[in-house]
Amino acid sequence: MPKISIKNIKQYFAIFCLLLNTYTNGFSQTNAISAVLLKIQQAYKEANVLTINYTTEMFKNYKTNIVFEKNEGSFCRQDNIYYSKFGIMESVTGKYTLLKIDNEDQKIVISEKPQNYSFIDQFSFTTLMKVFNNQNEIKLSDKYSKIIFQTPKKSGFEYEKIEITYDVETYFLHKIVMYYASEIDLNGDRKTLVKPRVEFNFIDHLKIIPSQNKLLISNYISTKAVKGNYLAGINYKKYRVIDLRFKEKGKAIK
Repeated sequence: MPKISIKNIKQYFAIFCLLLNTYTNGFSQTNAISAVLLKIQQAYKEANVLTINYTTEMFKNYKTNIVFEKNEGSFCRQDNIYYSKFGIMESVTGKYTLLKIDNEDQKIVISEKPQNYSFIDQFSFTTLMKVFNNQNEIKLSDKYSKIIFQTPKKSGFEYEKIEITYDVETYFLHKIVMYYASEIDLNGDRKTLVKPRVEFNFIDHLKIIPSQNKLLISNYISTKAVKGNYLAGINYKKYRVIDLRFKEKGKAIK
């Protein structure tokens, strides 16, 4: 297996944030599939204490079982405080603040917390319902069901198909498979163009109180500015801290 590409890890993280960061308050319950998506969304919103572990695997084509690249991720929540980790990327969401930690570039970026933030709020169900004109659900077993979204040809969307497998009892996600619509250069040599697929496999959903070390913003940066600047935490001493909250620079962090 090739060495994991930092560039690809960041791309995965961006993809996952796209899936998990596009807010979906407001699509109507127009059919059976949108009704299921709403139940999935609600299951995560109601889980005030939750720890999720998952993996992502990239394959060079739609059918192969040979893994080209693999990463691990985690997400945990206690009430309105969230932590997530994916590859070299981490994020912590406090009461009003969002921190993004890049362990490759050694930087911590401070921004305002998005409104109505939760794990599943970030999944772009609205996009799925609008862009994917062909939607179908297949019952896999007594425990799992799969929803398949297919885009029309030449839609311009990055993925031609997305499959969502969920637990029919809990409505928690079990697996997401994304099929690229066009060829991409995985090796960076402009010679090997492939149409890969990416799989998100959710290992567990545990309703246990997560480690407070992950959830405390003060473990990452100082919560009060020193001469208008924030200092990185003891485990991040070499990291740059970048505050993007222009209007509230220097404001105490919560």
